[in-house]
Amino acid sequence: QERWEHQEVELLSNSLGGGEAEPQFGRSTASGRSKLPRASGNDEGAAMEEHRFARQTELTDEDTGIISGRASIQAITKVDVGVNSQLIGSRGQSLQLYFEVTNYRQTPITYFFRVTDELSFLRTLNPGQATLSPGQSLNVIVTLVIAPTAEIGSRDKVTFSTTGVDQVSQAAWVTVSDSAGLADTTRPYLWYTYSSRCEGRSTPATCTGAFWTLEITARDYETGLMRISSSPAGLLYKTPFTAGTRDEVRASYTASCCQPRVTVTAYDVSRNVRSLSLDVTDIWLNEAGIAAVVLGVLLFIALIILLVLFIRYCIRKRRQSKELPIYRGGGTDSRGTTRRTK
Repeated sequence: QERWEHQEVELLSNSLGGGEAEPQFGRSTASGRSKLPRASGNDEGAAMEEHRFARQTELTDEDTGIISGRASIQAITKVDVGVNSQLIGSRGQSLQLYFEVTNYRQTPITYFFRVTDELSFLRTLNPGQATLSPGQSLNVIVTLVIAPTAEIGSRDKVTFSTTGVDQVSQAAWVTVSDSAGLADTTRPYLWYTYSSRCEGRSTPATCTGAFWTLEITARDYETGLMRISSSPAGLLYKTPFTAGTRDEVRASYTASCCQPRVTVTAYDVSRNVRSLSLDVTDIWLNEAGIAAVVLGVLLFIALIILLVLFIRYCIRKRRQSKELPIYRGGGTDSRGTTRRTK
């Protein structure tokens, strides 16, 4: 018989306080409790496996990149900072942050949301909870008001999280600037490499059951990186990061060899964008291949230089031979002496 347990969830009121009011927290009532099935016996391991936030790939041949096991996104909840979020503001300005919550599970899930910050700029969170269908996304809006006495250049760390079946969090830096804002017209940097490809498995007849994986690194040195996304969806961050960071952010993307194309896009806080459209079936060189090409180019340049030097040497030698005196035979004078003329 299946057993059930009640889990109390701490909820943050949509009104986080304004003026002298303090943020209100409270326990959910019986109607607001989340019922979760409790696994027992041998089902416990299966339940834990189902809830894992991971992508599993099992390579059987490192040279060919053929994958024998599963290479798909597990049932997960993903939280991203929306590209329209305002992460830079001046004193007294009201800002809105958008946290995009997506349910990748195969069943509807009820989420409860909460948010905290370090400098007490928070005002509202809307909505406080929601039920998302499989594949559905929702933008949760967090409103902040920068204090009139905030120090210019200070940064408020805002942390948004979901509670319930999946506990996922995403943080963002909010920077206090002067009225002119922060100037940033430089696009973020974006690098990539393939950790597995589809050699010999890229045709419609052979692509089934084979997968490829792309490793991505992005960085923005100015206002900081906001997010990385992919189309089709499926990109996962290697480690958690705070939106607005100036450090490197690493992510990976895995897809079937029957779907060889992807577009990866990096956004910075100032909404500068850099995109890469990739096709795993295109010719791609690894580090050894690039080194071989560079060496070949250098040898070709050296050969051209030697050829030019040889041609110059031949021309100079020919000119020297033309400058030597030429003696021609002359007639004899009255005394019978042969005359030579130059």
